[in-house]
Amino acid sequence: MSAVDLADGPGVARRTWLMGAAGLGLAAAGPAVSGGQMQDVDDEDARRVVNRLIREVQTGGDFQVFEELFHPEFVDHTPFPGYPPTKEGARRIYATFRNGFPDFRAEVHLQVVEQGRVTSFKTYRGTHQGPFLGLKPSGKTVAFPIMDIVEVRRGRITAHWGVPHVWDLMQQLGVRSFDEVKG
Repeated sequence: MSAVDLADGPGVARRTWLMGAAGLGLAAAGPAVSGGQMQDVDDEDARRVVNRLIREVQTGGDFQVFEELFHPEFVDHTPFPGYPPTKEGARRIYATFRNGFPDFRAEVHLQVVEQGRVTSFKTYRGTHQGPFLGLKPSGKTVAFPIMDIVEVRRGRITAHWGVPHVWDLMQQLGVRSFDEVKG
């Protein structure tokens, strides 16, 4: 177990105890720690980066911006089934959705930022106009909720945790069993 002294402001300090690997980026209090060193954390910068991701990549389909925003060592802690938990995996799942739903877009309902982690509650919407996970285009319009956390360090997206309501999406596309879906 190790401790990190943090300054909360002039004359105010606190000690955050980190236990093993749990302290690497997920400290309960204070800025994230990676490899035992403090990471630069700016909540407003994190919000700007995530909102750019939502606006330009998720909604706009701009994969050049994706390359700019995602750190090469990005880790997805809850990857979409069948996709690696890496930057390449994230790029592939975004492309899968963009190909299946060319008008794919995100609507943010709530967003909270703390210690460089941006939590967003969103609705993804789109019209199924292309192949998607083995399903032929149906022309159906879908909307499904997602809650996710995106970690931003020094202006780059370094990690993701997400809870998309995938079953809701699949039911809207007419799927009655996951056996009907191909990765």
